[in-house]
Amino acid sequence: MKSSDPYRNIHPDADALDRLRAGLLDDAPERRRVLLDHLGGCDGCRTRYGVADRVRAALDERMDPPAVSSALRTRRRAALAGAGGRPAARAPRLALAGAALSLLVGIGIFFALEAERPAEGLPQLASQEPVPDLYDDLDFYLWLAREREKVTDRGNHS
Repeated sequence: MKSSDPYRNIHPDADALDRLRAGLLDDAPERRRVLLDHLGGCDGCRTRYGVADRVRAALDERMDPPAVSSALRTRRRAALAGAGGRPAARAPRLALAGAALSLLVGIGIFFALEAERPAEGLPQLASQEPVPDLYDDLDFYLWLAREREKVTDRGNHS
């Protein structure tokens, strides 16, 4: 260990090692150099510094075993080659079947309602009774109008 090593009597904490590993000490080159010098001379700190890499490698190996990688590669090649089922091709058939079923149900309901309609047909808008002749007593209406004029003329002259 060098005499200029500030970590001669104390070792860097986990936070300093994590910051060095993450590259967060690149803007402080003096501190980074001191930590790297310490790691070069201290086996304990070098072991602590390398633990994260060993853990990451172990997790990567456990999470991506060769069997899974091989199976994924095989499926990827098959998909790119166009092999395998095409579930998207079933969608138009199902849509057509649904449309046909809806059409048949609609026709069935139409005929069921048509059968329940009364036999006399559509309701009539106009009545069948003859319209009374309003102008049978036209002379009466003319007399009434003349009498009214006489009454209003008498009222105006007074």
